[in-house]
Amino acid sequence: MSMRWGGWLCALFAGAVSSSALAGEVVPIGEVKAHPESYHLQIISLQGTVRKVEVLKPHDPLQPDDPCYEAYVFEIEDSTGSLEIDVLGHNMKCNKPIEGESPDVSIGDKVLVKAQIHAPGHYIERWRSPIPRDRSTIEAIAVKITQISSGRGNISFEKFRQLTTGMTEVEVRLGAGKPAQLYYGTCDEAQRVRGAGNWECWTYYYDGWVAYLTSESGRVVKIESLRCP
Repeated sequence: MSMRWGGWLCALFAGAVSSSALAGEVVPIGEVKAHPESYHLQIISLQGTVRKVEVLKPHDPLQPDDPCYEAYVFEIEDSTGSLEIDVLGHNMKCNKPIEGESPDVSIGDKVLVKAQIHAPGHYIERWRSPIPRDRSTIEAIAVKITQISSGRGNISFEKFRQLTTGMTEVEVRLGAGKPAQLYYGTCDEAQRVRGAGNWECWTYYYDGWVAYLTSESGRVVKIESLRCP
């Protein structure tokens, strides 16, 4: 394992969990829920921890009320309450899935969300349907999502001990969740774009260490660890 490569990942991890340079005034979720009409159609900043993620069903071109491909909703929670955030998906290619796309957030992530607020009322949501509809709850549509610190790829030492060579990608993700980073090639020659072969490098963090899992054709063939300085 290259020390330069490993040191870069340690630095990336440190930056992800300590970043606090966030622009804009954050509005408490409880304030938005108490006075939604004051924020109607405004884009505001919300900050919290992701508690739930739900990918919406694929688009049916015969049903104009259906969401586009890659649309999902997630719930964030702060000390004053929780709120569901809508992510609209790919409006320009609404009925075409994009290979490899997945939600930008996972349960446990701490995020800063810029969202447009729609107060309860009677109006037309042209992005969804030309038919007027009544909304009895607040709708928050994501404009930008920024990770403050991600729970993705952070595991306990006990979970790391359960990772073994021979495990499939499904088995790894059931036990440890999504990796912090995914690269193509072996962990010694990892890169952002896919090259020849079926090698991948998955990285996880635990107790000040970085774990590198090299997989071939979706099965772990090598596990290494490097202590972060």
